[in-house]
Amino acid sequence: MYDMRFALDFIWIRSGKVVELTPAVPPPSETRGIPATINPAEAADQVLEVASGFIVRHGIKVGDEVEFRP
Repeated sequence: MYDMRFALDFIWIRSGKVVELTPAVPPPSETRGIPATINPAEAADQVLEVASGFIVRHGIKVGDEVEFRP
């Protein structure tokens, strides 16, 4: 995420369920040019990166089911 210019929320997913949330990960411009390294405490098979604030705006919580649609 070297070229990212805004903060992100990470939604960690395993087997179609949210297992962990990492809100407001700062961009490299706010961390002296070094991207943050983020690893979930829970095992995950997918991560959804969205603009910061998405988790709160949509009321996402651990345990929520996730459905991806084309």
